[in-house]
Amino acid sequence: VGFGHQKEAATAIVPDFSGRYVVAGYSGDSSSGTDFHVIRLSSNGNRDYTFDGTGTVAADFSGGDPARKYDIPTAIGQQGSGRIVVAGFGAATSDQGHGAETALLGLEETGVPDVNFSSGGAMGDGKCLRDWAYYSALIEGVQISDLAIEPGSDKLIVVGRGFDEATPTYAIAVQRMTSLCDRDAGFANSAGQLLYAFSDSSIPHEAHGVALVPTLVSGVVVASKIVVAGAVYETSSSSFDFGVLRLNPNGTSDSSFGGSGLGYRRIPWDMGDTSHDLGFDLALQGDGKILIGGAVDTAAGGYDFGAVRLHADGSTDLGFGLFGHTFVNFAGGGTNDDYAHALKLAPDGRVVL
Repeated sequence: VGFGHQKEAATAIVPDFSGRYVVAGYSGDSSSGTDFHVIRLSSNGNRDYTFDGTGTVAADFSGGDPARKYDIPTAIGQQGSGRIVVAGFGAATSDQGHGAETALLGLEETGVPDVNFSSGGAMGDGKCLRDWAYYSALIEGVQISDLAIEPGSDKLIVVGRGFDEATPTYAIAVQRMTSLCDRDAGFANSAGQLLYAFSDSSIPHEAHGVALVPTLVSGVVVASKIVVAGAVYETSSSSFDFGVLRLNPNGTSDSSFGGSGLGYRRIPWDMGDTSHDLGFDLALQGDGKILIGGAVDTAAGGYDFGAVRLHADGSTDLGFGLFGHTFVNFAGGGTNDDYAHALKLAPDGRVVL
């Protein structure tokens, strides 16, 4: 599918409740910037022209400001109500997210922008742009990487990285909003926003994936924990390691996770002295175990697919792969790079990277 622009990329996909595929991406060029684009495909892969009449929807979050021109979606999901939600960052001054804010687009199942989405501070036409000024005026920009939708409440949880000028470096960004994209005062602070660092806030942290631990309360499935995975810098080795964090529903750290009483842990691979190991996605098994996939920098200098499995308490599952880790090289060795950007569980329990 092409839109006739210089820059076009699909960044996320979700099957809807009717078995069709809803794909989010961006389209644009260097001079005019990029906008959200959403397209729906029928189950056989053809464009579904019943989706807003053309099969595709576009959204511009710049508000007419030519300096804030980059809108990039990174995740998509469908709420229990049927509403399609696309998440990413918008109104950035560069495609690296400088000046960016949390951007979400709400669409009815027909593809029509949902005018009820974001009743407070809405841009209109289903667009919701949330800055981080409520958290701190020193947050320069936030790049959202993933989206999770709470069962039952349809609340929206997005994660990514936020640049804090006070540090100054990137920290893990977590934000929860109501089902209609209003600020959720019951999470972290009155703005529903959290910037999180492990033991040292002066080193870079970034989140790439989020998953919710389900539990049954009075016959209703709700999210009891929030699990966030990404990468954390290690000063001693000048490299990144996988990092994982678990939060309680109110945004506080879950002290029962990770073994340190702090609710997080760093997962080193030690494939090379200064290797970068980046966690990009995660999935939760039915037994509570946590799978994290990403890219592992080998001693030879190239990246390989990598995955690690943890027990529900955050300890490494030594029964998975080699001491809890596994990696795959597609080029037979050498310095070629293989990145696993997504991880899913097949119905039979096998892991797909």
